Amino acid sequence: MASKDVRERNDELMQEYLEMKEKTCTPNRIEFLKTQWRVLSRNIDFPLDQATPDQVREIVDMFVNDQITDSTGESYSPHIKRSYLKFLRAFYVWFIGGKGEGRIEEVDGKKIADGIDLSRIGQ
Repeated sequence: MASKDVRERNDELMQEYLEMKEKTCTPNRIEFLKTQWRVLSRNIDFPLDQATPDQVREIVDMFVNDQITDSTGESYSPHIKRSYLKFLRAFYVWFIGGKGEGRIEEVDGKKIADGIDLSRIGQ
């Protein structure tokens, strides 16, 4: 479980990302993204802006191994798993960005996103 400081920082980053997305997404899409964040945030115990590819790979592993489930304890379908991981990938590629060019210049979000291998999720 993440510390309160890590959770608060991650929530701040995600809020900033979602505010950016509000310019190009419908309100329904924003609500869907918020839901995805709520599910992911329960399983992320590291600062998003200091993550390593290995830490992000652990989240992928949790989806692959059905350790992240819905509110009834059921496994997510491959389609939903890919949706969650695409959300996380987009956060790193488009919001955090490449080293020296993104929102947080010292972090290479594109390299972190390399840990998100969607091919590991079945069809």
